[in-house]
Order: sequence, then C-alpha cells, then structure tokens
Amino acid sequence: GSTTGAIFGINNTGATGTPTLSITGNSLYRFNGGTGAITMINAGGGGGGRTISGNTINTVSGVGNVLGIVFSNSPALTVSAVTSNTITGLTSSGAAGPSITGIQGQGVGTIVSNTISNFSGVGTTAIITGIQSVSASLSTSQNTISNLSGSGATSPQVNGISIQLGGAGINVFKNRIFNLSQTLAVGGANPLVNGIFVSAPT
Repeated sequence: GSTTGAIFGINNTGATGTPTLSITGNSLYRFNGGTGAITMINAGGGGGGRTISGNTINTVSGVGNVLGIVFSNSPALTVSAVTSNTITGLTSSGAAGPSITGIQGQGVGTIVSNTISNFSGVGTTAIITGIQSVSASLSTSQNTISNLSGSGATSPQVNGISIQLGGAGINVFKNRIFNLSQTLAVGGANPLVNGIFVSAPT
C-alpha cells in the first residue's frame, strides 16, 4: 500500500562473515508505494558469494525512487552473479524527478541474461535506467533492455545501460537495447536518451 516510508520486497543487509547468499526463483508482484523509495531485492552481505537468479519482478509503482535489484560491495570483493531475472512494469510519477533502475550493481561480478522492460517515469528530471554499474569490476552482457520511457519538463534521461565508474574490469558486450524514448525534455548537460551511457570512462 501507499506509504512515505521505504518499501522492500526482499531485504538482506548482512555485511559481515562469509556465508553464501542465494536469492533465486522468487516472484514479486504488484507493489504500490508512496513517496518512500521502493526496492524489490536488496542483496547485501553474502561474503562467500552471491547468486541472484530466476527472480520475477512485475508491476511496481510509486512516486519516489523505484529499484528492482541492488547488490553492494559489502563485504568488499564479494563476487555477485546476477542472471536470468525478469524485471518489468516499474513506474514512478514523482514531480521532483524520481529515478527508476532495473539493476544497480557494485563490487565484483556479472550481470548476464536478464530481461528488463516497460519502465515509465514522469518528473522534472526523471532518470530511467535499465542497468547501472557503479563498479570498476563488473561484466554486463547478453541482457535485453526495452521499452523504457520518461517525460519531464527540464532534463529527464533514459539509459539502457549506465556505467558510473570506470576501470579495467568493466566489460559491456552482446546486450540488446531498443525502444527507449523521452518526451517534453528541454536542455540537459547530457544526451537525454542513451543506449549505453558512460559517465566515467577510463
């Protein structure tokens, strides 16, 4: 239901030790939030390695930030494998400009063969992104990203894949990205529709 607080579908925040974290085969449907951020899978901890695969996230709406899957670099150097997840139907309509992100990754790992589609954001500076890499050691490949759209009066942005941190371990290849659109955009320092956006090249 609608709320001003944060909403999580699955929330693992453990940051110590070396257990293996596995989040697989879950179906998360029809989450509706208010101004608080919505995160469907938050995968922290798992210092022995993480597997996030075969999950389905479908129909999530709010007026704040909406995030499908996020995995962190805590503990440091944890290796994450994010594969074969389906994320579709994420929407937000916050006036100030929410962010909608399918997968956000940090640390070491792979983001492979995920299907991300049908995101819609409305807001002054809304940013809609299929996959966001915030790491110098992530490989992103064979993902399908489609039908991401946004609308805003100032400088909204749509990105299929966004590389936020450069490094020798960054590899982006064999991804399919199509049907990205943005409307009512005026100005902006960066191109407002990007298949692959590299903001921190090496």
